[in-house]
Amino acid sequence: MSNRASNIPSLDLAIVPGTVYIQDGVSNQLSKLYTLDLATGKATFIGEIITEVYDIAFVDSQLYGIDREGGTTQLVKIDIKTGDTIVIRHLRKQSKPLCN
Repeated sequence: MSNRASNIPSLDLAIVPGTVYIQDGVSNQLSKLYTLDLATGKATFIGEIITEVYDIAFVDSQLYGIDREGGTTQLVKIDIKTGDTIVIRHLRKQSKPLCN
């Protein structure tokens, strides 16, 4: 990651008790998964997520992400030890807003 303000990628955070996971969001590049030491601020590289993931979140102890490729959006399961992904399902676009 660059220290230059114009070159800082966006980051998503996901927290597991005792561990924080971050994912970079550089457009048109594979996402990378890191752990973050909150005491030192040091990020440790785990691996490439093999796709462009736009958001990450934990459900129980499983990390998931949202991936968009072309016109397809899909939910992926992310291995927190390697960054490998498995597509869980393709998500359909909402034809109507959820709220008025």
